[in-house]
Amino acid sequence: MFCAAMVLAAPVLFAGIVPVALKCGAWINPLGIDDPTPRLSWQVADTLAGERSQSETAYEIQVASSGALLVSNQPDLWDSGKVVSAQPFAVPYAGTALASGQQVFWQVRLWDVNGAVSAWSPVATWTMGLLKATDWQGGWLTAGGGYSLSSCSWIWYPEGNPTVSAPVATRYFLKNFAVRMDSALTAATLLVTADNAYIAYINGTNVASGQDYTMVVPAGVTAQLAPGANVLAIAASNTGTAPNPAGLLGMLVLTYADGTQTNIQMDATWKAANTLQKGWNLPGFNDSAWVNALVLGTYGISPWGTGTAVAAALPIFRREFTVGPGLQRAVAYICGLGQYELSANGVKVGNALLAPNWSKYDQTCIYDTLDLTADLTNGNNAVG
Repeated sequence: MFCAAMVLAAPVLFAGIVPVALKCGAWINPLGIDDPTPRLSWQVADTLAGERSQSETAYEIQVASSGALLVSNQPDLWDSGKVVSAQPFAVPYAGTALASGQQVFWQVRLWDVNGAVSAWSPVATWTMGLLKATDWQGGWLTAGGGYSLSSCSWIWYPEGNPTVSAPVATRYFLKNFAVRMDSALTAATLLVTADNAYIAYINGTNVASGQDYTMVVPAGVTAQLAPGANVLAIAASNTGTAPNPAGLLGMLVLTYADGTQTNIQMDATWKAANTLQKGWNLPGFNDSAWVNALVLGTYGISPWGTGTAVAAALPIFRREFTVGPGLQRAVAYICGLGQYELSANGVKVGNALLAPNWSKYDQTCIYDTLDLTADLTNGNNAVG
């Protein structure tokens, strides 16, 4: 006799769709997610050529604190279970509360119109941002130092009350001064602004100009000065369609090798004229026919107040530190009021230009999250 036994296996259904392009928010593997319940999305791609009317009918999302846990089917943060839905976008995370700076790993699988389930997607990730103000342990860094305008005075050509109304015209100002001969001049910085515009000359050379009285941009003028007699000349223009306030503000700061500093302030010893004269900005010009400038008041007076500021030089910061063996991850959270560029060991971190985005700083300060893991090495490192 011959006996045979046969086992009939159920046919294996291969899903006609797979999830691809997993995103958290609008990004693939993003850094710095501030939403405690971020939205998860994916795209649906078909797997069977020529098949029509295929779509997603259900999904399952698994989220874990490591990729290894997902591989071993241990989603310790969230398992949505099978959710009957054709929605492949903006699914809110609904698992364990996430911590600031936490890296999260996730995957998704889909069911198609035939009830077949796909394989799990490749593991995707996102990293949380800093969720509370107290998470910011770092402090604001500023360049420090700089120049103060508090000792400066506004001046103008004597014509009525220029703080209220001055003609729409250009006025000319000059100051003869001496550079010491007994000590070398190591630095000379011109600080000047005008309502509404100015052009400044030292010994006939154009050294600075501006059209915004709220901003003073320091100008280095050491090379234009010589020991002995020099002249600083400024053409200041009051613009507009009708008379309006006009003023000139600033000083020249001279620093010598012996450590002393001289500030040449704008005051009543400056000479002023209301007409352009030949050679007026050159050394040796005869200013005896010019009048003394009118001092309008010290920095802070109306109508300008304290809204005029000195532009700071671009600061550069550096920090050295040591990285031990077995570094797993290094993340930097950084905000600049203005713009910053971060480097690690001499290489720029990230590909952004003019970061972060501008905002209204008294309402919102935007920060970036940058992964430095690949930029650091065992031993000594430096960021700048």
